Amino acid sequence: MASIPEDTIVCTGHYDEGGDFLGFSTVSSSGVEGWSPRNIPPDAPGENPDLAISIEIVVRNPNNKQSAKQAAQRLITAISRIRAKLSENPNKFVIIKGTIFTTAQILTSLENTQWTVSDRPPSEYKNEGVGSSNYDPNGTNADEINFEGILGYAHPNYPDDEGMSALVLHELAHLTEGGYNFFVQNYTKWQSEPAAHRGDFYPSDYSRNVEAFANDLMHAMSAEISLDVEYPAGQLVTPGGYTGPVDPQQIYNTHSSGW
Repeated sequence: MASIPEDTIVCTGHYDEGGDFLGFSTVSSSGVEGWSPRNIPPDAPGENPDLAISIEIVVRNPNNKQSAKQAAQRLITAISRIRAKLSENPNKFVIIKGTIFTTAQILTSLENTQWTVSDRPPSEYKNEGVGSSNYDPNGTNADEINFEGILGYAHPNYPDDEGMSALVLHELAHLTEGGYNFFVQNYTKWQSEPAAHRGDFYPSDYSRNVEAFANDLMHAMSAEISLDVEYPAGQLVTPGGYTGPVDPQQIYNTHSSGW
């Protein structure tokens, strides 16, 4: 493993050849911090390193360290469950706003994403949500989620981890080529509005449209792979009276009528 920065912990979920969970390890710059369950050693026999899921934990406040570890473990568990469901359904697909999304594409996005759990407050994210995603067509995607946001979706009020399943699928929707293209369409249309009228992209009807798109893809794909999720419905309501996701030109037309 490459050297780990002092403020970073790497939490890894380990699996055997059949994909069954073996346990979590946590490693920092000073070495192995722990293994859970404790009765399974880090070099457990039959481990398949290709199935390991590693998440970086970056905390500014040391008091958040333990909770961030718990959040990382819940995130790894959700990613593992979704990976298995996608793998079991290799030929499924959904269509959102005319774009086809296959289970294989979603699985590729999952495998090509570096996940980070942090204690960065929501106010520091552009969308003031629970995290940020960055799709990279030529490299590795990046997705950072605030640990309190994760623990909120992991709350017992969501049965069978349905909240975590929804959160991960929603993030993966942003990390697909089609999800990124829909963001670009909305951002470009927002930029085309007169500066005196458009305001900030976050929050705007355009950014809400992007979130509605991710929610619709999450709901459609979860139904296709028989994965229960619990998340607000993917709808966008604007002064124009339409629901989303919609073609961003429709948002532009509604806005321009008031200029």
